[in-house]
Amino acid sequence: MKRASIDVGSNTILLLVGEYDKRWLSNSTYSHVTGLGKGIDKTKKFAQGPMELSFAAFEDYAKIIEKNSVTPESVVVTATEASRVVTNADDFFSSIKKKFGLSTTLIASTGEAYYTARGVVSSLSQSAPSAFTIIDIGGASTELIHVETEPSFKVRDSISLPMGAVRGTDWMREGQFEAKVAQIFQSYNVSQYRTKHLICVAGSMTAIGAMLKKLSAYSDESVQGSLLTFSDLISLYEQTHKLKIPQLLSLFPFLGKRSETIMAGLKVGMTLGQYLGVETFEISTFGLRHGTLIAGSIEEEYVIRRF
Repeated sequence: MKRASIDVGSNTILLLVGEYDKRWLSNSTYSHVTGLGKGIDKTKKFAQGPMELSFAAFEDYAKIIEKNSVTPESVVVTATEASRVVTNADDFFSSIKKKFGLSTTLIASTGEAYYTARGVVSSLSQSAPSAFTIIDIGGASTELIHVETEPSFKVRDSISLPMGAVRGTDWMREGQFEAKVAQIFQSYNVSQYRTKHLICVAGSMTAIGAMLKKLSAYSDESVQGSLLTFSDLISLYEQTHKLKIPQLLSLFPFLGKRSETIMAGLKVGMTLGQYLGVETFEISTFGLRHGTLIAGSIEEEYVIRRF
């Protein structure tokens, strides 16, 4: 039976419709880049424009959910970092529930790490390593997650850093990126996450994988499992960081609205990659929405609030 989950991120809102029974029988992802977390460090509020784009995304998703014969009450909707920060999340998600019948759960960073890891593990082959580290570069936060799969699945530890593609774009515009990152590294100890190999999830890194493959159109199948080196990221940044958005779109039309934040996402990946001593990055198109769909509901220990 098909189920659905929605991940309300700080840059992108993702819908997953799929069937899972110890393995993925089917899974289809739909994406809207809405920039919901834009400017939240200054205003502590969702801005009107991003809220309207997000509402339109939910309107589209409600039709897809209905078409797939999934009831709104069964859809697992999660909200993450931007929704943890702003003061008007209640108003926004209450309007979503009233219009579409979709209840949203605001989850803690530990829940984000747990369900993201669970989603990634669901895609791995039996020959995958029994312990590894995941990086999830979102719009407003970046999670580092230590995962073990033997003797059973376990998130050993995780950390949520207040840096991401949307926040980073604001910082770059203000000329504060390096200063903000330096403050974060002073406040958060990430040395225990040093590793030569990272599994990367979320839109920034999957888009970067597609850019390095020089794809004209994005598809999960084309980037899933791709291996990148740290040098690949440096090279891509050197080739693209001075380009204007129209030039980026002419080279990589699949970026769409993500073209506004991709350079900051790339810079976050490079900065953390260097700090952690990473040599290779492995792209995974699986993540939070897959983990919550498999679970079917959010465990109470990870719930901050239900809207």
